[in-house]
Amino acid sequence: MFLIWAILILVAAIQIPRMIKKKQFNTLKVYIPLWLFAGIYASLVVAGAPIPNVTDIILVIQEFIITNVLEPFGFNFLS
Repeated sequence: MFLIWAILILVAAIQIPRMIKKKQFNTLKVYIPLWLFAGIYASLVVAGAPIPNVTDIILVIQEFIITNVLEPFGFNFLS
């Protein structure tokens, strides 16, 4: 697990100063959360933690959006 974080920190140490120098602050706002997610996900995989399938996660998010966002406005995809 140490090696994963060492590589991720090395990549961030190279990328983040470049983004700051080029004033790519919007890119940086997206890069940091994705970087953290990748690190946490990789750590969980290495630790052998049970991780749900990505498709299952997408289906849960899709169902949430349909039932809580779209259906209240009259959109119904099942009829």
